[in-house]
Parts: sequence; structure tokens; C-alpha cells
Amino acid sequence: MKVHSLQEGQEDIAVEILLNSFHSDPIAKWIFSDDTERDENYYHIFTEAVVNAKIVDIVEDKSAVCLWSRIEGGVSEPTNFKYSTEAQKLFSIIDKHAPSTPYWYLSWIGSLNEGNGAGTALLNYRLPQLEGPVALWTGNEKNLKFYEKFGFQVSAKCSYNGANAWWMVRELK
Repeated sequence: MKVHSLQEGQEDIAVEILLNSFHSDPIAKWIFSDDTERDENYYHIFTEAVVNAKIVDIVEDKSAVCLWSRIEGGVSEPTNFKYSTEAQKLFSIIDKHAPSTPYWYLSWIGSLNEGNGAGTALLNYRLPQLEGPVALWTGNEKNLKFYEKFGFQVSAKCSYNGANAWWMVRELK
């Protein structure tokens, strides 16, 4: 499966992939229990994320996308979106467990067809090109084994009011 950088004018495709991929995500559902509200809000969140990401990769058939940012330490990713007080509390806990040294941040990865190898292709394409540690957090426990296949290890579990998230770090090889 071929991977390349997102081309100018393909931003809407990336946003749509992420919307579909995260519609049923446990954290997304915890933050926005209403499906319509979730889609409307995540449309704005993903649009900002795609525009602000340092690197955006997409598979050739446009079925999966991956967003990367370079973080100099601490807070995982700035956003202009105003979350609820409850969500802000969860993100504050997550941010407290972010790596304190510079790292590449896998901010979002999503596929329209889970299990088709697109996520693997995206990570196999980009990870060898990155220098230094790589980190991510996931609110979906079933993703832990997937990321472990690429050398990521859980560095922290964050919990708040029924929501769980795991920081994972892949050290420099």
C-alpha cells in the first residue's frame, strides 16, 4: 500500500477520514455523547488539526490518514477549540503525563477500513524517517497492541470520571 504526503486541496478528504474513524472512539463519545454534536465539533477539531500538523500522510487510495507534530516537551498539542469543563479536566490530566523532552507526536491516525493494513502502512512509512522519540496517546484500549507492534510502550495511564487514556512512547532506536 503506497503512502505519500497529503497534497494541497486534499484537506477535506483527511478531515472526512478522521471523522469516520473517530465517530465511535471512546473518548470522542465521552466528550460528546450526541452523535450529531460529536460530528459537528470534531469537524472543526480535525480541520484545525490537519491545517496545523507538521506532517500529514495519506494512503494512495485515500482510505487512511496520519497527522504528526513536533512537540518541544510538555503539552501534547495546542488547539483553539473550547472543550467542556469535564473534557478540559481530562485533557489536563493527559497533558501532565506528556513527555517532558522534545518528541514527535502522532496526533491522529485514522482509517476508513480498520484491519486493511493502511494504519500499518502509514506508520511503516513515517516512523523510520523521524529522529528522536515518538509519542502518542490513545483513549481506545484496543489500540495498545497495535502500537506495541511498532515499539511503543505505555508510559502512563490517565483516568478521569470514567474516561481512560494511555500515553505511549517509542524511544529512539
